[in-house]
Amino acid sequence: DARAGLRLNYLSNPDDFDRFRLEPRLNLQYKLRPHLVLGVLGEMKNQTSLQKIDLEQNFLGIEKRRWILADDQNLPLVTSRQLSLGLHPDRGHWIAGIEGFYKEVDGITTDTQGFQNEYQFNGELGRYRVHGVEALLNFKSAEWSSWVSYAWNRNDYRFEDLDPAEFPNNLDIRHTISFGTNYTSGNLKLGIGVNYRTGRPYTEPEPEPNSVDTSVFPNRVNFSEPNSSRLPEYFRADASAIYGFELSETVRASVGASVLNLTGRRNILNTYYRLNDQNEVEQVENVSLGLTPNLSLRVRF
Repeated sequence: DARAGLRLNYLSNPDDFDRFRLEPRLNLQYKLRPHLVLGVLGEMKNQTSLQKIDLEQNFLGIEKRRWILADDQNLPLVTSRQLSLGLHPDRGHWIAGIEGFYKEVDGITTDTQGFQNEYQFNGELGRYRVHGVEALLNFKSAEWSSWVSYAWNRNDYRFEDLDPAEFPNNLDIRHTISFGTNYTSGNLKLGIGVNYRTGRPYTEPEPEPNSVDTSVFPNRVNFSEPNSSRLPEYFRADASAIYGFELSETVRASVGASVLNLTGRRNILNTYYRLNDQNEVEQVENVSLGLTPNLSLRVRF
């Protein structure tokens, strides 16, 4: 089975550019055996709008996001190319898949990536490339639905005008594992899920006494190499139960209970640094919720 497509886009910014762009797409599915399919996917895309992110370092790290149009000069069109190759076995109750992928995105700028270091406002142009492997194993029956997935990827920036020119992407999470299972018996549904991933990159200041750059006004944090440190690994387990029942012939209801982060683990989502009023480097951490129970009642009529 083969499907191919071609999209022609006319892109225009009245003050800057007018151009046509082609976006080809390819989807190939080849049955190697009765229960084994080889899939090949590829496409090219273009993006004319970019989201600029300004981070208020002195007020809880709140983000200001605004959409801006590409002008093909300071903000070029963003172009992406991606290709994936996968095997997908299907054996009755068992479904599995493994897929390798490669993606390249050109035309990004440092002020659209959410940096929290000295590159936040520089506006340099660059690209990122990501490649990796994803695998899934799923079992389904009348009562059970269980799955486990694993993903590995390598995601790197490339900015020719920065030093170093190449460093890990803000979203470079090397390993991700998830597991979940649901059990259904009559009106009762039970579920549990587990998520684990290695830490994403962040940038630390230079060690004392070089952590503050006093050669500029206002003073600023003197950072080490971008994204050269990693947050701790992330782990979270959740559980839920739902029971449905009838209140009348036309009204149904369900009562549910769930617990997020069963282990109460302290997961650090983000870390950044700023200068306080005493001109000292201050570390700020964004932390996920701890053990969080929930109760719900839903009525449908």
